[in-house]
Amino acid sequence: MLAEIYIENFAIIDSLHVQFSGGLNIVTGETGAGKSIMVDALMVALGGRAYVEFIRAGAEKAIVEALFTLDQAENIKAKAIEYGVLEDGEDEQELLIRREISRSGRNRLLINGHPATNAMVAELGNLLVDVHGQHEHQSILNPDYHVDLLDFYGKLLPLREQIGVLFRQFKKVERELQQIRDQSRERMQRLDLLRFQQQEIKKAKLRPGEDDELLHERKILDGAEQLASGANAIHEMLYSEHGAILERLGEVLRRMEELVKIDNTLEPHLKSCETAQFQLEDIAFTIRDYAQSIEFDPFRLEEVEKRLDELHALKRKYGNSIEEILNLYTQIEQEIQAFDQRETHIETLEKEYKTLRAQLQQLSQELSDERKQAAQGFEQQVMQELSALGMEKTRFNVDFKLAGTEKNPFTAKGTDKIEFLIAPNPGEPLKPLSKIASGGEISRIMLALKTLLGMADRVPTMVFDEIDAGIGGKVAEIVGKKLEHISDAHQVVCITHLPQIASKGSTHFHVEKHAEDDRTITTIHLLRNQERLEEIARMLGGETMTRTTLQHAREMLGKSVSSHQ
Repeated sequence: MLAEIYIENFAIIDSLHVQFSGGLNIVTGETGAGKSIMVDALMVALGGRAYVEFIRAGAEKAIVEALFTLDQAENIKAKAIEYGVLEDGEDEQELLIRREISRSGRNRLLINGHPATNAMVAELGNLLVDVHGQHEHQSILNPDYHVDLLDFYGKLLPLREQIGVLFRQFKKVERELQQIRDQSRERMQRLDLLRFQQQEIKKAKLRPGEDDELLHERKILDGAEQLASGANAIHEMLYSEHGAILERLGEVLRRMEELVKIDNTLEPHLKSCETAQFQLEDIAFTIRDYAQSIEFDPFRLEEVEKRLDELHALKRKYGNSIEEILNLYTQIEQEIQAFDQRETHIETLEKEYKTLRAQLQQLSQELSDERKQAAQGFEQQVMQELSALGMEKTRFNVDFKLAGTEKNPFTAKGTDKIEFLIAPNPGEPLKPLSKIASGGEISRIMLALKTLLGMADRVPTMVFDEIDAGIGGKVAEIVGKKLEHISDAHQVVCITHLPQIASKGSTHFHVEKHAEDDRTITTIHLLRNQERLEEIARMLGGETMTRTTLQHAREMLGKSVSSHQ
């Protein structure tokens, strides 16, 4: 609950410190004393817009601190732990939210001493406090909140949570499919290119080292005539012409043999000459065969040239060597395979999309049917509550529309767009709550809803700023009882001008302002016993208290005590 609020240099408030209790906290005081300013300060602390104009004249900064105790508020504790502003397992689990507004524009937000963003504080604030004031845009005016209230009432949140989980899966698949479709043209162009490259390289039937072999063959074919004539000349010089090398070497061998007969130490040289003769004969015969094998083939040379041109063209497009081209071919095959796998993935996604859509359609229809059934009882009970709050002729309707489009109707909350419509006076058409001019009517509608929903709403603290606008007498008594009833399940802070409501409080504060050294000072203090009796009497009869007003106040407070007992 809201345990304390401290305000410094905010509007006309110099310094204010209030300690609230559980149950129904009543705040009274003259108009303009600063009661609603206290609510404004609380809203600023909870993430509302902070304006320099809020800073008290003559001060450099305004400070608002709100201290909350978190007993049994597990959802709020979890969020605070998630934000890192609360340690899990702490004995005293409290949240101290501090907001500083500076004229220099350097505003600060702290939660338990930790720097915080406005979004963090606003989210925690929505979990901690629900403020209902005449001049604020309240949650009740937001149609997004209406579906929550109806689902609270109809106990439909578990089914809605199923839809939420399913919807998030559906949107994830939808986004992935959309991304693939957005890239479809580029993807198909890329695939066409890869397949063309694959076929072109495959058709070439490349072999590693083929280009070197062809270059060598072209060189031979180009020099065939020179090779043949040269080889024949070598054969003749070695073997066939008169005075050939082998003929003369034979004469050398004969002379060496004669010398060896005289000096056998020359025998190794004879052996060397014999070996040289054998080798030269072998060379001569090999060269002869080689010369006979040489053939000038212009058709083969043309084929080689053509193949080399083909390889050169492939190298210009795909790599500097046949090895690089073959490596690229392997990469192309892998990429094409990945494309094929992606096509299979797309088929899987499309099947999953259809399945999720069908499931969403089924569950959303089920939820919509349940809501429409719940809405009938909800409308009747809201009108009964409003009748008891002085709005007897009010018509209340839950309006259903499609949340999205016919093509894509789904949201995380189902397919229904729900808005509460109301006609406070006979003869008027039903209109959205946001079109209602009276803040008092808005507050009483929320009061009726809060009474109806009871414990379903987990926001622990509710603030009603002058809920009594436009009511009095018997209706005020009923409103007081409703607030008293709500305070059994929530901490309630109510700013009121009506004694019928003020008398129901378990705690009563009085706000007043006075001039001090040419400055307006706002103060607040807790009323006890006689002070409270006199405040209720003042509210009944004005500044002049009489025995009658005191007795009436005593009776009202007595009834309140009896009702608490």
